[in-house]
Amino acid sequence: AFVQVRVEDISFRDLEIRLRHTKGDRPRDVPILSSLANELKLHVGDRETGWLFRSRQGGHYSKRRIQQIVKSVAEDAGIQKRVYPHLLRHTVAQRLADEGMREELLQQFLGHEAPETTQRYYEPRRTDVKEAFEEAMSEKAMS
Repeated sequence: AFVQVRVEDISFRDLEIRLRHTKGDRPRDVPILSSLANELKLHVGDRETGWLFRSRQGGHYSKRRIQQIVKSVAEDAGIQKRVYPHLLRHTVAQRLADEGMREELLQQFLGHEAPETTQRYYEPRRTDVKEAFEEAMSEKAMS
C-alpha cells in the first residue's frame, strides 16, 4: 500500500492519507502528524499528481526497494536490530496501544478485519506484569 501512495491521496488540510491498495481492497483514510505533512509538502513541491515516491524510471518504488532503503537507514543510524518496513508499522501500533488508544480505533487505524489481530497489542508484557507485582508488593502497599 505504502509504495502506491499518490500525491493526490494526501490531504494536507485534513492531515490524512488515503490508502487505496490495502488488504480487502477497501480504501481507508489514516491520520498523519502535521510534522509528517510538512515533510511531505517539501518532498512533493509543486506536484499535484503522480506517485508520492517516484523511482528514477518515473514509476513507484517496489516493496523490495523500500526494504533496502529502510535497512540502509537503520544501518546508517547504528541500529543493530533487524529493521524492516512492517516492523515500523508494528512499532507505531504498539506505541498507540501503550499510550491508551482504544482497541477498536487501533483496529480501524491498522485496517484489521478481525479484532483478534489487534488484540495482541493489548496483551500484558512481562515487564508490565513485573512492575505491577513489585508495586503491589512494595512495603507501602503492604502497610
